[in-house]
Amino acid sequence: MSSQLDKIKLDLISNNCQVAIFNTNGSLLESCNTLFTIDAKRSVYEQFDFLKSLEELIPTLPLREKLAFGAVEWEEQVQGFFAISLERKDENTLQWVIQDNSHLKNDTLNIQQERNDATINEEVLTIQRKYLEM
Repeated sequence: MSSQLDKIKLDLISNNCQVAIFNTNGSLLESCNTLFTIDAKRSVYEQFDFLKSLEELIPTLPLREKLAFGAVEWEEQVQGFFAISLERKDENTLQWVIQDNSHLKNDTLNIQQERNDATINEEVLTIQRKYLEM
């Protein structure tokens, strides 16, 4: 792939993606801070409830194993709709990638609502059939 294509790809995602590297104990090693600021003097677990909820799981994550969350409604420091992944890079280091997909939020919510409506309609039909069979 040409370097021009790589530059185009980078330009397309660079403003919508943040990468942070931290130790399993929560110490930040590096972050580009594109989407929000992470305080290097405090544990990432103390700063983000999302990571706090995974604090016990993260040290047990196998090497090169990735946890991926495709649609997270985020309200810590910034509000948005994000794809988040955590990958164990080595024994003590994790890579945290946050991709801002806020532009997809309305489409995703509409699809979820359509599925909910379809499920409810199906249940109503089932109840009506049972009632008519009585």
